[in-house]
Amino acid sequence: MKNLKLIILFILNPITILFAQDETQKVTGFITSSSKPLANVEVAIKNHQKVVISDSRGRYETKVAPKQTLVFTSLGMKPVEIIIEDVTEVLNVNMVSKVENLKEVIVSKERVSKRKKMEERYVFDKNIFNTAYGYINARNSGHRVMTFDETDFEGTGAIDIFDFIQKFTSARVAVNESGTSEVILRYLPTLVKTPAPAGYDIDGSVTRDFPIHMSITDIKKLAIIYGPAISLRYGKTGLGGMIIINTKTANYKSDPDSPDQLYDYAKLRGDKYRGNAVPFPQNSYSEVYLSGIINSKTREEAVKNFVSEKDNFKHLPFYLFDVASYFKSAWGDHITKNIIYNEIEEIHGDNANVLKVLAYHFEIEGDTARAVDLYEKLLVLRPSYAQSYRDLANIYSENTLFTKAASIYSRYESHIRKDSTHGLSEIDSIIRTESKNFVILHGEKIAKDISKQVYKDTWPVRLLLEWSHTDAEFEVQLVHSNNNYTVNSNTMDERPDLMKKQKQIGYSSKQFYIDDIANGNWQINMKYFGNRTFEPTYIKATLFHNYNNSKKQSKQVKVFKFSEINQNFKILEITLDQTLLTMGD
Repeated sequence: MKNLKLIILFILNPITILFAQDETQKVTGFITSSSKPLANVEVAIKNHQKVVISDSRGRYETKVAPKQTLVFTSLGMKPVEIIIEDVTEVLNVNMVSKVENLKEVIVSKERVSKRKKMEERYVFDKNIFNTAYGYINARNSGHRVMTFDETDFEGTGAIDIFDFIQKFTSARVAVNESGTSEVILRYLPTLVKTPAPAGYDIDGSVTRDFPIHMSITDIKKLAIIYGPAISLRYGKTGLGGMIIINTKTANYKSDPDSPDQLYDYAKLRGDKYRGNAVPFPQNSYSEVYLSGIINSKTREEAVKNFVSEKDNFKHLPFYLFDVASYFKSAWGDHITKNIIYNEIEEIHGDNANVLKVLAYHFEIEGDTARAVDLYEKLLVLRPSYAQSYRDLANIYSENTLFTKAASIYSRYESHIRKDSTHGLSEIDSIIRTESKNFVILHGEKIAKDISKQVYKDTWPVRLLLEWSHTDAEFEVQLVHSNNNYTVNSNTMDERPDLMKKQKQIGYSSKQFYIDDIANGNWQINMKYFGNRTFEPTYIKATLFHNYNNSKKQSKQVKVFKFSEINQNFKILEITLDQTLLTMGD
C-alpha cells in the first residue's frame, strides 16, 4: 500500500522529482588499456577533491552517490567520465591513449579529416549543421536549401521561428483541421490536395512535432531544405521537406579530448554488407555453468540438481534467469520457471536492472499484469528516469488501463514543454510517438472524437529497441536486400554525448522506421561491446507492422541476451511487402 501511494504521487507530479540522492554506494572495478591493467589511474568524483588510485592490477574502489560522475585520468590517456546509477557496483573502464594508433589513422584518415574539418568550421560557417546523421554542409546537400544563423535573426522583429519563416522565406505556416500548426515548404495545388508538412531535425533529434515552445533567441542556426528528395534520408518525416535547427544550448565541441565531442556517425553508408553476421544463438542460457542441470536425464532430476546448487548461486540473478530459460525451453516447465521468477523478484527486488529484465520476460510471455507490478516498482526505484514513465504508460495501455496511461502521457508532454534543460531527446520522441499511437488506437475509449486530434500517418515498420543496462554499448546495422546498410552507434567512442544524455535523463531505448520507399527484405544485425560489468545485457526488440493503423497494427516482441562481445549477430529479418512481416531467429 505504501508503494501504491508513492506511485500515485509520482504520476500526479512526474519527472522533476527526487534528483537529490544523499546515500553513497561502493563502486569497484578494473581499469585497463589494450587489455592490460592500468596502475596509478586517478579516480575522483567530478568537482570533488578526494582521489583514489588504481593498484598494480588496475583495481580501484571508491564511494559515490547515484547521479554523480566518476572521472578517470591517467598521464597520456584520454580522460573518461561516467555517470553513476543506483545499481552501479562494478564499473570496469578501458582507457585509450591520446596518441592514435598509426595504422588506424591511415585507414580512416580521409573520413576523419573530412569530419574534423566540418567540426572545426561549425562555429563560424552557417552552412555546417549537426544533424541526426552527423555534420553536414547544407549547401552541398544537393537539395534546394536556405540557411540562416543568429545574426540573420537580429532586428527582424520576428516573435518566433515561424514568424521569421513566414516573413523571410517562401514557406508558410498553416493550421490543420485538428488545430495544430505546421510549416508547408512546398505547395502544388494542381497535384497535391493536402501537401505534407515539413519535418524537424533539432540538434540531431528527428520529429514531426511543431516546436511551439522554441523561442527565436534559442536558435543558433536554421536550414530549410525543400522538396521530397530529402525523404530518402529522413523517410516519411521528410516528404514535405525538412527544417534543421541547431540551438545555442546544444554542445558542439571540436576538442578530441572532450567527453562531449560530437562525431559524424556515418549513419548512412555507401558500403556494401558482406554477410559477416552470424545467427543469434537459439539458447539464451550458458551451458557451461549450468552443466550440472543440463546433463540431467529427466525434468525431476534437473529440478533436484538445481535445488542442490541454488544456494551457491542465487545471489547471481542472471544465473537464475538462465535456469528459468533452461526449464522453459528444454522441458516446457513453466511451473518451475515461474517459481524461479518469484525468487528473482524476492531476492533482487531492489535492483532496477534485474526487475527490467524480469518485466521483459513477462511481456513476451503475455503476462502483462505481472509486468505492470514490476514497472510500478521501477517507477518507485527510479522516479527521476524518463524511461520509468514511458514503460509504465506503455504497459498500462497493454493491460487496458487506458485512463492511467493517458494521465502519464499528458503529464509527460506538459513536462517537455516546460523543461528544456536537456533539449528534445530520443526518449521524448519515443514517448510522443507512442502517446499519439495510444490516442489513435484507444483515444475514443477515453473521450469521444479524441483520435481526430492527431495525425494518422502509418508506417510499414517501426522497430523499438530497449535494453536493460544503461551502460550497454552496441551498434545496430540495418541491411537492405540490395546489401546497402545503415549503422546506428550507441558507444562511448562514437557518441559520448548521447550516452551521457541517456544517463542524465535516464533512458535506454531507441526507435527506427522502415518506410515503403524501399520495398524489400531487411536484416537487423547487432554488435555488442559490453556494459562495463561482468553481467549480460538483455535487449528487447519490438517490431510493429502498419504502425498507427488502428485496424491493422500488429507487433512481435523478442528478448535477446547479449554477453559475447565484438561479434556481429543477426537478430531480425523483416519482409516488407505490405502483406507479410516475419521476425527471424
